[in-house]
Amino acid sequence: MLGPACLVPGSEGEGIQAEIGRAQDISIPSFTYAVDRNLQAGVDLAVPQIDGAHLKAGPNFKQVTKLELATDAAWATMLDENRAADALQSCQVKLSCVERLTRQNYRVVGTTIVARGLNYKMFNSQNQALSLDVAVGTGALANTLGAGSGVSGSADATVKSAEPRVVGVRLMPVDLFQGRTTCMSPVLFSASGRSVVTVTGGGGRGSIGAYAKDEAPLGRQASLQRTGSETSECDDNFERRRSDASAVAKVEAVGEGALRFTYTVAAGGGHYVTTAGCLAGHVVGKTGHDTSATATADMTGVVAVMVRSEGTPVLRVSYANLPTGTTVRVVDWRNEPLHPAGVQGPGGTGPVIVQSQEQSETRFQTRGPGIYRVETTFQLDVSVGGNVGNRKTATGDVKVSVE
Repeated sequence: MLGPACLVPGSEGEGIQAEIGRAQDISIPSFTYAVDRNLQAGVDLAVPQIDGAHLKAGPNFKQVTKLELATDAAWATMLDENRAADALQSCQVKLSCVERLTRQNYRVVGTTIVARGLNYKMFNSQNQALSLDVAVGTGALANTLGAGSGVSGSADATVKSAEPRVVGVRLMPVDLFQGRTTCMSPVLFSASGRSVVTVTGGGGRGSIGAYAKDEAPLGRQASLQRTGSETSECDDNFERRRSDASAVAKVEAVGEGALRFTYTVAAGGGHYVTTAGCLAGHVVGKTGHDTSATATADMTGVVAVMVRSEGTPVLRVSYANLPTGTTVRVVDWRNEPLHPAGVQGPGGTGPVIVQSQEQSETRFQTRGPGIYRVETTFQLDVSVGGNVGNRKTATGDVKVSVE
């Protein structure tokens, strides 16, 4: 259930899979089997068979007295029943697997025992272990090893498996998932986002000054406001304009698969004068100076789409009132970009660049069940100097749906 066939690619269940995949070393005792020395040639030996090595009696099987089954090492991997039930409720399992489990068409493996160096030793009446060559050459054993099976003779056993083999499983109770709440939604949405705003000033004394920054996650507002302290000589207010900069930004979820970007960035440059002199409070010989102000807002919003049903549905991404130059990028759980539907080749893999603030949409072809991310990113900035003001404010929307 928590393997590649059933887990939604990219889901948190892959972390659980890694956890249960950690092996616990165990000890498997060797087993000794007495044999019927009167077996006819070609008859299967009455012992557990190793896949790829069908053990059959040879024409001179009577020289064999016993068989010993042993392993070089063994380990177990286990899935806790509560973890299995939680995974079924958490929506991390493909919908087709959930349906089969609840209908009892599937059984869940709770414990798997794996052995390395699984081998049989065959002993003669002198209690001597027989190599494969000797056992076959003397007619004690028929040579029935499958080609490419990974089973062969070895220096310490008659036949031995070169690769680890599953030697036992424990199935969870057939009614484990009956009556439990299960996640039956074919598509699920989640959202994340971040807003970063900055202000800074320059150009002379009294400007806004050093760079300042504020940031906020989805649903919270990032906000900054700064005002300069420009003053003119002789008369503080003479031809003075104080610089100012402000930035407010917020990314919020406004429904299933929907994000809203709200922002205001504004900046005004400043001005002051220095003088050659001051006569009775009047400026003499003035020189004007400009200061600059800059405000920025960087906004990123991500809609994560978990597709649990089979097939390759289309993601429909609609957007409106986003700044020109906004990038809309759709990637799968491997961070590989998706093609817009109907577009083939490398040219269709890049992000969509918003060309205007009008409402528009793009469709992307998915690759079956998995986690997809619709990433929307843009940067706004206003930078002005000297008695000039600039302001940008708007609310933009992104909506993702599955067709």
